[in-house]
Amino acid sequence: MEEKKVQLADRERQLQELTVKYKELEGRLATRTDELSKKAREALSNGELEEAEVLLKQSIAKQQATLADDYFNLAKAQALQLKYRDALESYQQAATLAPENSLYLNEYGVHLRTLGQYREAIAVFEKALEIDLEEKGTKHPWVAIRWNNLGEAWRSLGEYEKALKVFQTVLGDSHPNTKVVQENLDRARKRIKN
Repeated sequence: MEEKKVQLADRERQLQELTVKYKELEGRLATRTDELSKKAREALSNGELEEAEVLLKQSIAKQQATLADDYFNLAKAQALQLKYRDALESYQQAATLAPENSLYLNEYGVHLRTLGQYREAIAVFEKALEIDLEEKGTKHPWVAIRWNNLGEAWRSLGEYEKALKVFQTVLGDSHPNTKVVQENLDRARKRIKN
């Protein structure tokens, strides 16, 4: 009998704690003005906890996208002021918050390449290219830009054969970038032979 009283007391205490948490959440949601939070509060009031959870996750995703965009814009402003290290951190934050945004990734890669971090830039360009190929197809202008940036990063790293392969694949043999890389590759090969 004593054990049942303890279990009942524990349940009553847990119920009181849950009631306090419910009231806290309700109060926090009452201070929010965005539509998703209002809907989540309404769902909570109706006892629809799973619906409230779904709405709050949607709110987080929306805010995360806005925050990523703010970091991207901050990076642009920092770069315009020649604050390259600060801009790099902001581009990285944007890319981390929105890892499927090829624009953010591309700009992050460009900035890495500008700062001489070629291997890191290549990894980022490859991810941006992968996303754009899947979403936009091979003929989209952004895909050509991603290929070009990838080739330039390989060229900057001194990996002329890899750069040449990228440029030939995308631009063809007669494009100026392809010709420049071919010339650089030929010069490098001559130096190795001598």
